[in-house]
Amino acid sequence: MSKIIKDSSSLETAITPFIDAANTKNWKHALNIFYLNGAVLEIPEGTGIPCLISQKGSIEGTEESIDLLTGRSQTRLMPLIIDVAKMFLPKLIYSAKETFPETTEKPDEAQNVAALGKIAMDMMPEFEKLQSTGPKLLLRGAFSISDLIAAGIFKTLTEMRTAQTSCGIREPDYENMVDALSRLDVIEPILQVSICPKCTNYQLTLSTCPTIKTTCPKCGENWTTQTIYMFKGQLGKIKAENQDLPLFISSYLKQKTSFSTIFGEIRIYPNAQTETKATPNKETVEIDVYIPDFQTGIECKAYTNPTTPMTKDRLNGMTGDIIENHVKKYSKIGIDKIFVVANLPKNQAQKLENALKAAAAESLGIKLETIKVVPGNVETLLQSLDDLSAKMTNRTKGLLQDSRAEIDEAEEIDDSQ
Repeated sequence: MSKIIKDSSSLETAITPFIDAANTKNWKHALNIFYLNGAVLEIPEGTGIPCLISQKGSIEGTEESIDLLTGRSQTRLMPLIIDVAKMFLPKLIYSAKETFPETTEKPDEAQNVAALGKIAMDMMPEFEKLQSTGPKLLLRGAFSISDLIAAGIFKTLTEMRTAQTSCGIREPDYENMVDALSRLDVIEPILQVSICPKCTNYQLTLSTCPTIKTTCPKCGENWTTQTIYMFKGQLGKIKAENQDLPLFISSYLKQKTSFSTIFGEIRIYPNAQTETKATPNKETVEIDVYIPDFQTGIECKAYTNPTTPMTKDRLNGMTGDIIENHVKKYSKIGIDKIFVVANLPKNQAQKLENALKAAAAESLGIKLETIKVVPGNVETLLQSLDDLSAKMTNRTKGLLQDSRAEIDEAEEIDDSQ
């Protein structure tokens, strides 16, 4: 009824560390990363580069230090800017006035080029002077500029981290997740900034192996450190496109059903694109996780605002999106068991499930054997996947046994004849 055009099975190896974590008792919290939308993790927004921000220490009091660092840098940079302006501006104005005398005629392009060339030649002595005084000016401004950069980066990271921890994951859980991901070697630090709330001392480090100090080396006060982590290898692109959860689900199901390959292979396709011939015009249907032998489709939803109150309008919007863009299309290729894995709290997930069942059965008349919403909880997700894999394994085993019985029966009939 449909054929697989392409899928992302080749990317499953990048998810292996998460499968390792899923099979432990103490590392499962690393899987919370799947419930954060890649767009929320982008720094800056729109770059397609997801990052995580770890914070050590309290930010209480750092706002005053940032304010002083910013003010100090602006005060010290102004004289530097004035000195550079004094060096260039008078000569530039004089040269321009001599080169472009007042006239009613508009100069042509050749005249403009020649005039600009003359101005450049007139300014050469000033450029040569800058070469000799430049290092001194740079040294004067270096500390002021670094003050401004450190303060700006720290403030930006604080705001970005607040946005990330407001997306359905508590701050302690967020830090535990980042720590686990770092130890799993799927993320690495690239930049670190520390600010002291007492003496305004700071430290800005670009390194994949920064040293973490809990106290200010200048005054001994506990200071605050923000560290940016980037995803390693293919994981950055995978996370940016929110392919990580589908790839994890397909990998996990393949591992749990691997023993059943003795009885018969179970086909599982992550991020599958299928082509259906059910309609006169071929239609492409995209499925996050497609299990054709069991008419099962899994849709993954990482909402950017999962903790927003589930108002009637929001519920109707979610329901309409899933019904129109997924349930209807899934049914065209014979899928009658649909699972929606969403980063929603349990009570909101239940409301969405009830709304989907009602919309599918009453409004659209679509007959589904199963439609279930799995909430954004790691233990619940793994239990749901374990249950699904067990059903698939048992059914595969049963089909093979039935087939074996039919063969044996046929052989007995042949022998009797």
